[in-house]
Amino acid sequence: MKSFFSFLILSILILSCSENQDYITVQKKTIVETVFASGIVKPHNLVEIHSSVTGIVTSIHISEGDSVSKGSILFDLKSNGNEFLVNSAQANRTFADNASALNSPQLATVQVDILAAS
Repeated sequence: MKSFFSFLILSILILSCSENQDYITVQKKTIVETVFASGIVKPHNLVEIHSSVTGIVTSIHISEGDSVSKGSILFDLKSNGNEFLVNSAQANRTFADNASALNSPQLATVQVDILAAS
């Protein structure tokens, strides 16, 4: 019985200590790193030209590669929007001049409000 008991303990120890491990074989591979980005590529000597007004280009006075100096006329623009702005500004000034006249209804209303507040 003593040998059976020793055999049982030895069997339990052997079975409990065994591990079922998975092994991986080492392989040599190339690692590839990828970086995604977005943007706009512009030349180093890029010059951007902006107009202070909007309009349609009616004629071009230069060609690609021409040298220009400050103040040179590059394009002719046709713009109806500026005429509207000028007319609107003139109408606003006329209204303001009329509203600030001595006998204007707007000024009379303000004077009545001032008297009522006093």
